[in-house]
Amino acid sequence: MRIKRIISIVLIIALTGSLCLLSGCGQDGVKDIRYKVDPSKLLYENNVASYSYYLEQNKNANFTENAIDLSPDNVTNAFSDEYALTIDGKKFALMDENSRWLEWKVSVKTDTRFVLWADYRTVSGDNTDMILSLQMDGSFPYQDLQNLTLPRLWEDVCGEEFDTDNKGNDIKPVKKEVIADLSTAFFDNRGYHAEPYELCISAGEHTLRLTDIRGAVLLRKFVLKPSLTPPDYKTYLSAHDENGSAATPIVLEAEHPKYTTDSAIYAVSDWQDPTTTPNSADYVRLNTIGDTNWRQIGQKIIWEFEAKQTGFYALSIRARQDYSEGMNAYRALYLDGDIPFKEAASIAFPYDFDWKTTTVGKDSPYYFFLEKGKHTLELAVAPGKSADILRDLDTVLSNLNAIYRKIIIITGTTVDVYQDYDLENKIPELINSFKDCRNKLYDLSKQIKSRNGNSGSRSWVLDATTVLLDGFIEHPYGITGGLSSYKTKIEDIASLLTNMSEQALLLDKITFTPKGKTLPKNVVSFLDRAGFKTGKFINSYRENDETGSKGKNINVWVSTGRDQAQIIRQMINNDFVQKTGIGVKLNIVDTGSTLIQAALAGKGPDVAINIAHDTPVNLAMRGGLINLKPYIEKAGVYGDFYESSWMPFRYENGIYGVPETQVFDMLFVRNDIMAELGIRKAPDTWDEFYQCMKVIQNNNLMIGLSETNAASVAVSGGIGTFQKFYFQQGNTFYNDDHSKTTFDTEEAIECMSRVCELYTKYGLDRQFDFLNRFRSGELVMGISGYSTYNLLVASAPEINGLWSMFPIPGTRRADGSISRAEASTGTASIILKAAKDHDLVEESWEFVEWWTGAKTQAEYAQRLEGVMGVAARYTPANIHAFGTIRWSSAESEAIMNQWKEVYNVREIPGNYYIARSLTSAIRNTITKGTSIRFNLTKYNNDINAEITRKRKEFSVK
Repeated sequence: MRIKRIISIVLIIALTGSLCLLSGCGQDGVKDIRYKVDPSKLLYENNVASYSYYLEQNKNANFTENAIDLSPDNVTNAFSDEYALTIDGKKFALMDENSRWLEWKVSVKTDTRFVLWADYRTVSGDNTDMILSLQMDGSFPYQDLQNLTLPRLWEDVCGEEFDTDNKGNDIKPVKKEVIADLSTAFFDNRGYHAEPYELCISAGEHTLRLTDIRGAVLLRKFVLKPSLTPPDYKTYLSAHDENGSAATPIVLEAEHPKYTTDSAIYAVSDWQDPTTTPNSADYVRLNTIGDTNWRQIGQKIIWEFEAKQTGFYALSIRARQDYSEGMNAYRALYLDGDIPFKEAASIAFPYDFDWKTTTVGKDSPYYFFLEKGKHTLELAVAPGKSADILRDLDTVLSNLNAIYRKIIIITGTTVDVYQDYDLENKIPELINSFKDCRNKLYDLSKQIKSRNGNSGSRSWVLDATTVLLDGFIEHPYGITGGLSSYKTKIEDIASLLTNMSEQALLLDKITFTPKGKTLPKNVVSFLDRAGFKTGKFINSYRENDETGSKGKNINVWVSTGRDQAQIIRQMINNDFVQKTGIGVKLNIVDTGSTLIQAALAGKGPDVAINIAHDTPVNLAMRGGLINLKPYIEKAGVYGDFYESSWMPFRYENGIYGVPETQVFDMLFVRNDIMAELGIRKAPDTWDEFYQCMKVIQNNNLMIGLSETNAASVAVSGGIGTFQKFYFQQGNTFYNDDHSKTTFDTEEAIECMSRVCELYTKYGLDRQFDFLNRFRSGELVMGISGYSTYNLLVASAPEINGLWSMFPIPGTRRADGSISRAEASTGTASIILKAAKDHDLVEESWEFVEWWTGAKTQAEYAQRLEGVMGVAARYTPANIHAFGTIRWSSAESEAIMNQWKEVYNVREIPGNYYIARSLTSAIRNTITKGTSIRFNLTKYNNDINAEITRKRKEFSVK
């Protein structure tokens, strides 16, 4: 007992010291950080602030009040007095960066539920949806109110017929934004709730604040509406008397909508089926619309049509849904702006490899009443009957993750399977939590199987997890041994949730068939299909690249995936070739070693794009590239990029590449876990970073700063951390004439020592899976390239809203400001010497200027994200192109603030030796325990010897 008491006193003293350190102790900005040590209280109840929990808590409130209009006339407070505008005789409130928020007072007599609605006019801007947030009495009633989306409208410039190229192929139409007065309810774009968002207001007076988060919007009124529940089909049918008998079917070619709510939704070509109209075995026909571009909840396609006769019509949709195996895709149908009856809110399209014509109502068709005249038809991606499954699956996933974090707080991430951690007693609710999750997963598996009419290839993940949980419940001593499998199952469920929430669909045609007439069918013979595909196969060997009208063709190499290359090819053919008359032959080729060898052998292309940042100067010093500086200055494009993005492409007095992409590190933080640990803010400085790290590690959780990257094992990730420490102190890699490095200074040795200590003294993991550890919560805070954002949003939707992205920690300067200097990586476009040999330098520059320009880069980013999703979100170096990408204002501001601090070093002869030498210095210190001073001094001499040798080889003065 005496020994235990002494140990307890020592622990209390240690914790008191931590509290003193973290509560301030002279450190500005750290006083709000706290330390919580009881693991039994660390379970993060995700549903506390969720919309599901909010609805459950307010289930007794009814739709008892009339609609409340919040308009510019009754604003009670505003960020700026300059918000009111009158346009076309209508009053609007302008909400933008200069007029960020508006407030209203509302009063209700009884506890009341309202649906959230907005009437607004779009303001021409970028291609992103507008986002608002809504607070009541100074706080958010539930988390989803922080992101209320208002869509824009887009239309095809070409009209009802597509333009064709000089070979007769259809050209993808250009989209333009439509400035229009719109009206919409706000929905959950994750698909967890099929009904519009609601707000419950208790009796009395309240203050509502609407804040502009992204984009400018002209708000006519924000409306709190009573229930919007449409009638059932029987009620709808009885409310319409048939006035006249319709006889003529109405056929809509789906690829010609009036509007879309996303510029990424456009017509695409189907070569698979001869009955898809229009079609041709000889030419590319844009004859369908949708595909993976039309898979996100809430995206709409809108058609206008005219009914020649009043009457009842059945609605048939020819579609192909071969994206979600074993699952249905759902669409909500709006007629003239409203869902006509409940059943139309959830139209199912089953999984099938072939085209199918789905009649709404199937064997007992639903009939839609159309008055003679013009109408609109809208189809919106909807969660349908999957909403409750998605919602429940998200809740179970959050609970499974929370249980995992509670376990590793006790066991650590490296578990000793022979140790008894006494988990049942240390986490009293553990077994009951496993039982609750097991039961819910079992029920969800049954629902998935029953709703999709098969065993459900998706449900095996849930079945496997229930078997594992059963084992934990029956044999708790086996939990530690099965912890790795448990974590893998969590990752599998998270992937399942992502896949189920995306509902892609491809449309061919839509037919309104008068009541009593024969419904459309699709019948195609085997011979017809075989003949059509044979013709297509033969024609696939035709040259896909454009020959320009000027008779000059440039050869362009690109190193990307086929999807990206296809987008680039389409943009070249549809835009560059048409505008300039210059032909382009595009080839997918490794633009690393293959390009260098080809260029030096005189067999390289005229232009190469997507070139790694260290390649241009490597080629330029060997005389393989054209100096682009005169062209850049003449075109005036230098200011479209930050100086840091140009730096790697400078050599002596020339510039040998135009920046394409630029990626740098950001700080990623799990806000929920930080809050559990009592850490109330992300670190601004490295001092704060170390203090947060102590709290996180004391709870057996981890910090993410990788030293070994599986994608580039030969280069230490510690070099990036060294650059941060070193540059933030005002140092550079080279002396003034770039003839030697500065790694023999005390500052360099001290910074490199700090890097190595992260892994030797503080025990950070050198290699780890950022995505899976961050989504599970065991990685609480980490530094990674800002493109990691794409991966987290696309692959871990279950933690959306639970994490944030910040600028990296910095070093405080003498004047009190913070330096966040760091290096970046990127790609560039280059013109090779072959262009001069072919007399195509001017034409090659036209292409490079076009490709790296803001308009082209913005369109490429838009198409890339439209086809491949947010996981493929582009990272353009062009500042203006970056402004069109779908970042929220907070995300954009964080990235821009860090971007301005980026400092890159110049590429010089022999600098390839730096990465390999610093890697050796770091790893020798970490793994062998040798002195960093010895290692850095030794390898610095080697680096300088190689630089001297290379400068002599290339006659650098």
